[in-house]
Amino acid sequence: MKREIFIKTSFAALHNWPACPFEEVRYLRRLHRHIFHVQAWFPVHHNDRDLEFIKVKQDINLWIRNKWEDQELIGISCEMMAEALMNNFGCSKVTVSEDNENGATIEK
Repeated sequence: MKREIFIKTSFAALHNWPACPFEEVRYLRRLHRHIFHVQAWFPVHHNDRDLEFIKVKQDINLWIRNKWEDQELIGISCEMMAEALMNNFGCSKVTVSEDNENGATIEK
């Protein structure tokens, strides 16, 4: 049986896509604000939880606050954010979306 916990959090930041090749959305080349929504999953091995999701969320929120929140994330994509979270916290899967609409998922 596969078991996972997950956390959800969000933060505000500015970002852009300087190399956007699509003229129809060329405005993405300029800095613009989003509320980024994060959902991260972590494997656990029994029903009494190896990880406490409240603690995991606190750790991730602190890391985000120090690294991304209210910052200018020049050229940083949702995929890059998801990968950074996965690499720093050992997540099995991470989704990052812009304004809880469109986003990306990375999974091991």
